[in-house]
Amino acid sequence: MGPIAERGEAFQSTDALSGDDTPRNRFFGACVQGNRLVVAIERGGIGYALEVTEFVGGKKIREWYHTLPSGPFTPAFAVPPSKR
Repeated sequence: MGPIAERGEAFQSTDALSGDDTPRNRFFGACVQGNRLVVAIERGGIGYALEVTEFVGGKKIREWYHTLPSGPFTPAFAVPPSKR
């Protein structure tokens, strides 16, 4: 997986690398209910994606990976490079 930026920190949201060691992943959010934990990670690259993993009792039970379509409303276009 590699390094993960904290929520709101800069990360490489596209495949246009900046030449520094900015992570290609960023923590998006998490929630807990009882013994259930759901964690969401943003992934940069050719296709910006959101990966959501669900754990129950410490075991991974489900994982979703959704690549968002490119266009003027994806974070790569909507967020200034200094904020990615």
